[in-house]
Amino acid sequence: MSSQIDCTDDFEDLTAIEQPIKQSNLNTDNIPKEFKEHSNWLLWKREPVTDPKTGKQKVDNTGELKWTKVPYQANGQKAASTKSSTWNNFESIKSAYDSGKFSGIGFAIGDSGLTCIDIDHEDQWKPSELGAIYKGLNNKYYKETSPSGSGYHLWVKAIKPDNMGCKSKNFHNSLIEVYNSDRFITMTGNSSIGTIQECQEEFEQVFEPLIKQAKNIIPLPISTVINHDNETVLDIINNSEQSAKFGDLHYSGSNPSADSSGEDMTYMNILAFYTSGNAQQMDSIYRQSALVRAKWDENRGPLTYGQITINKAVAECKGFYSPKVEVTFENMNEVVEENDPFNIKGVDLTTAPGLVGEAIDYINGCSRFTRNHLAVSAALMAISNIGGMRFKDEDQGVTANLFCFNVAGSATGKEAIQQAQNNLMVAAGMGMVSYGTIKSEQEIYRNITRHQATCYTIDEFGITLNKIEQASKGGSASYMGGVIGALMSIYSKANGNLVLGADVIGDLIDELSKQIAAITKKIDNNEAKDYHHTKLASIVVLIESLRKGYIANPFLSVSGYTTPTTFNNLVTYQQATNGFIGRALIFEEKDNNPIRKPSFKKAAMTDDLKAKILTLRNGGKYEISHYDRVEYNDELVPIKTSDEANKLLDDLYLIIHNKAKLAMEKNGLEAIARRSFELVLKVSLVLAMGDGGVRTLEHVKWAYSLVSKDLDNKVRLTTANMAEQENDATTELLSKVRHKLDNKVGVSIGVLSNKLRRLKKDDIQKALNHLVKNNIAVKKVSRPLRGPETIVYLQK
Repeated sequence: MSSQIDCTDDFEDLTAIEQPIKQSNLNTDNIPKEFKEHSNWLLWKREPVTDPKTGKQKVDNTGELKWTKVPYQANGQKAASTKSSTWNNFESIKSAYDSGKFSGIGFAIGDSGLTCIDIDHEDQWKPSELGAIYKGLNNKYYKETSPSGSGYHLWVKAIKPDNMGCKSKNFHNSLIEVYNSDRFITMTGNSSIGTIQECQEEFEQVFEPLIKQAKNIIPLPISTVINHDNETVLDIINNSEQSAKFGDLHYSGSNPSADSSGEDMTYMNILAFYTSGNAQQMDSIYRQSALVRAKWDENRGPLTYGQITINKAVAECKGFYSPKVEVTFENMNEVVEENDPFNIKGVDLTTAPGLVGEAIDYINGCSRFTRNHLAVSAALMAISNIGGMRFKDEDQGVTANLFCFNVAGSATGKEAIQQAQNNLMVAAGMGMVSYGTIKSEQEIYRNITRHQATCYTIDEFGITLNKIEQASKGGSASYMGGVIGALMSIYSKANGNLVLGADVIGDLIDELSKQIAAITKKIDNNEAKDYHHTKLASIVVLIESLRKGYIANPFLSVSGYTTPTTFNNLVTYQQATNGFIGRALIFEEKDNNPIRKPSFKKAAMTDDLKAKILTLRNGGKYEISHYDRVEYNDELVPIKTSDEANKLLDDLYLIIHNKAKLAMEKNGLEAIARRSFELVLKVSLVLAMGDGGVRTLEHVKWAYSLVSKDLDNKVRLTTANMAEQENDATTELLSKVRHKLDNKVGVSIGVLSNKLRRLKKDDIQKALNHLVKNNIAVKKVSRPLRGPETIVYLQK
């Protein structure tokens, strides 16, 4: 149980439930003078947590009544762990405690220069683990028991770095927490040992696992454009829905009993929106407010408290203020995309050449709904994963691993497609490298060392991405903060070396050495099979590379399934141009109400398909079912490119280069276009792996057709989200409407208006009329078996 307190206004009216005061055991003589010389002292009472609607005490998940520790001043008024004006000196607090009216005393860390390490549930720790922490701190700490008696508080003279988290599941299972600055810690003086000493270096070494590495910190896109002067910004806010909340803070300042840091954050969140994220202007307006205080300019590592607060507010801002602008159709022709000079209309993207096509048929046969786009994605991903470690691109040098996003409505067949993809992986002996979740950055690195391949197939991946995005901005789930960086780093090393940190390498070598010992024992006892010798040789090679500081040729892929509602807003400018999404293929099913296949019977995997994927995996050279490490150590099979295909690739590169050049001038999305050429090479390589071992003209045509469609989809999604932020109503309207149109399944104005609730139905109709007029969409009459005729629109 944590002893830290955050005081909020929720504690008002708690006196409705009268409880006798039960005082904690207290031995103030043992509390060091380094605490007593500060006027950072508070009292606390154990009070019930009540439901504000019923006034009754809440219960937890186990049915136990919920209690909290509420801080008080010596005069009996409420205190706050973040308000130094509510703190007292030690003598006053001790005298008030002796009156018997309070449960205990505590220390508000504030600017004392001290840090508290809260160790919970001592009975759940191994003695060696606790001993390592004490030894690492070189005994330069003061230690006492918490009021509950089930944990300890260690106090050190050190400052917690700003990039150090409070706790982590991957660091002693969150049983230890590190507190600094705006916290209130109960004090007992019981079972106390040690003296508090300066130990900054030792502290940072012991708790280094809680430090977020700088390489995983995403720079914040803070605007430098001033749209309005300070006075105008204040006028706009004062006439908005935020006027009451903002006015109280700006003109009256912080509430004495409130969390002042939280109020600063609320204030800055409002300013970030109305100043378009301009850090300088936000700081300027804050300094005019009644909130301003010395803490704003106090250093917190390389930044001040004020700079950190502003950066966090800008990162959390989902969009910026702009006056509502009506849609105008005067310049709509300017946002209609140009035709692709390479004709892709004759290419059937619901099937594919060779083994990928056979896999598509099997996967689609497993779903009671026709899910052509998802089946193509799953087939490409399965064939890529199964054969990707065995082949190399002789001419172009790309690797076969892929990132894919699969977007479809709920209950429309995603699950069946995922299962069929996993069936192919299991049949190829790769079930053990197929993972359904990403828990942390550390887990990714562990997986890629256990096997050469790590293949993620994740349902509800949009939710995972949201967690990762919030973690990268300093929000909750901090253990996810480095996930995107790890995925992109490993993804790009499939034909190279992945460099690892010394601590990771040491742990891996220890683990592998244990496996060597176990296999050696089997060999000595004449119990070893052929695959044990194979595994032993593989581990020896892996350890040799680890001792050199790297892992060779790691193969990582991600196939994420999600819904349009969760996914579409994640396709931001940053993600599309520099992030994870820009490197991925997006497969989207536009029909969210597909018809069930008549007389549906789930397809079975044929023996012929099983034999082909096994051959793709290992070339028929060895039996894989007994080998528990997925890797490929034989000589790689080269994939060559025919002369015709090479010539077409040269032409396509110029087409894509010109698209990127136009994007630079038009919307700044040239990075999406440039990455599309690598995707053409990757997809055509996967096709060639399962179709003769040579990249042909047909493979390149099919790959470009697929990637070109993906490019248009990404540009429309990104453009729509950019336009929404910039309040460009015309571009937002056209991009969103075009994105929702499909060339197979028509959509009515009613369905479109339900999917695009932010937009007016009349404006959607005007946009459809414009697209039809410009030969971008077609208008048709749908005649269902039952019900009235409906006008629908399709992408041409």
